[in-house]
Amino acid sequence: SSFLADRCEITGSCNIHKHAILVPYRNRTDQYEKFVKYMNDYIRNKNSTNTQISLWVIEQDDDELFNRGWLANVGLAEIFQTEPETECITYHDIDLVPDNTTTNNHHNYSFYDQCDVPIQLGSELETWNWMVPYPTYSGGITTLNTRHWRQINGFSNKFVGWGLEDDDFYHRLRLN
Repeated sequence: SSFLADRCEITGSCNIHKHAILVPYRNRTDQYEKFVKYMNDYIRNKNSTNTQISLWVIEQDDDELFNRGWLANVGLAEIFQTEPETECITYHDIDLVPDNTTTNNHHNYSFYDQCDVPIQLGSELETWNWMVPYPTYSGGITTLNTRHWRQINGFSNKFVGWGLEDDDFYHRLRLN
């Protein structure tokens, strides 16, 4: 925001932490509308004088099978190019939103701010009795710092349709 830029220029110092939320999307208009509305409100409440969170929805607009990994890599490349100062990137399914009861609103803190190590934020879901569906599950919502994203070389582009890209992602994280 211009307020942040003005504040930094006036003080000569500004320690702004930039975070991006990256969302693959295709043909889920109802979920898209709900997600964007919820996340815009959430981000507006979480952005502060030293933290900026941006929302990136990357849409596949063709008749080919859905390629979630490819969409991730397109989004990562765009973020690296247009916002190189970004520290944390959260890869986020469009059908999940943060539970405000798991954040500390008094300190304007959210788990999206944490990326020293890769962290999975959206894994224990009510659908699975508040557990992960299997031990190596890495889908849902995952946050990594930009160094880690580069180190694992993003996602594989070879998985189309629904599934398996999360399992490959788990192995990329484990090996690196």
